[in-house]
Amino acid sequence: MSLELTDGRVVWTLPSEVNIYSVAELKTSMNAALVQKRDVVCQMKQVEDFDGAGLQFLMAGREFAAQQNCGFAVSKPGPDVVDALQAMGLSNMIGE
Repeated sequence: MSLELTDGRVVWTLPSEVNIYSVAELKTSMNAALVQKRDVVCQMKQVEDFDGAGLQFLMAGREFAAQQNCGFAVSKPGPDVVDALQAMGLSNMIGE
């Protein structure tokens, strides 16, 4: 998991697990990304385990970013993440 500042936005590379067991720990990193008051891109190419808690985690990140007048997008999601976002009507979160 890493945070990088690229082209004026924060690119946050998520670990292989974004699930009920990892979201509490990830919340600390998400706060670090969002307090920079820049657009955030969640790089998800490494994510292999994604569940409902992971989906709620992304939705909370998007909401907090909106409160900061910042963008929040998901990059390179796998099929499970895409399916979950589409099922919730959130496919507009999928970026690059």
